[in-house]
Amino acid sequence: MQRRRKIIILGATGSIGLNAIEVVREHPDSFEIVAIAALKSKDLCDRLSAEFGAKAYVGEDAAVRAVEE
Repeated sequence: MQRRRKIIILGATGSIGLNAIEVVREHPDSFEIVAIAALKSKDLCDRLSAEFGAKAYVGEDAAVRAVEE
């Protein structure tokens, strides 16, 4: 059985981030989102966090905080 890869989505609310999230939705046995980071769009970030059980980071230093933790 293949092990799920744990990933962090940086820029989760932008077009590339949302496309990456769609790939995870299509392959839930392959990937596990453990954190998402966004510059803005706190509401969307919170919804994605709840959907995937991931920790959410929002703000100018969101990406750095997500990777550090």
